[in-house]
Amino acid sequence: MRFFLPDRIAYLTPVLDQLEAMAPDEIDESMDTSLLSSLLANRIRELEAPEAAQVLREDRRALEAALREQPEHPGYFVAAYLEGGDELIDHLPSHASKPPRTRPTLKHRSIGKVAIDPPQEFTVDTIKGMLVMMKPGACAVTVQPLTQTEADQRFEQFISIPGTSKPESVRLEGFAAIRAKFEDRYFYNAEAGGAFLSISVQVADESMLDEIEASLCTIREL
Repeated sequence: MRFFLPDRIAYLTPVLDQLEAMAPDEIDESMDTSLLSSLLANRIRELEAPEAAQVLREDRRALEAALREQPEHPGYFVAAYLEGGDELIDHLPSHASKPPRTRPTLKHRSIGKVAIDPPQEFTVDTIKGMLVMMKPGACAVTVQPLTQTEADQRFEQFISIPGTSKPESVRLEGFAAIRAKFEDRYFYNAEAGGAFLSISVQVADESMLDEIEASLCTIREL
């Protein structure tokens, strides 16, 4: 991913990951927007309609400002989606306001189903083939199962961004992983028992990283 979001709209990171992995001709009004809808519903789940509409308007402006230097970025699809206003709010999934599942599971082609134990105050769900773990305004984590080739390609794309730190080996319990950092985002290429995982962690406060990595160590086969 070659674009990074400011803290206010960091919760949209998973959907930008999704869009950047799609071909341009796949991104239109007919695409599956369940991931985006779920993220937006979670964003406004405790707000009344007028305040929710204002928050989404401000988020749209923040996204458009962040995208200004990248006119071809697929994130403009999200900005257009956010223009839906009150009608958009009426169509967001109501289930997003319910407590998250305690043990969401994710299918992995190599090791069957895996699950993760999230830190307290984090929401976690499985959406579009990814584990998505969030603490709004503080942290957004995506865990995506891939083949080794796919995982390597995504990591190479990340470390090619100017200003990205030199990759370093890290040892997550049960995982062999390589980690690199760009601004407030960490990217991991991890392997455990033949399973390859592409992990993205965007944090507003680096002191949270140890807690997040400890949670990643709970990824396990079911």
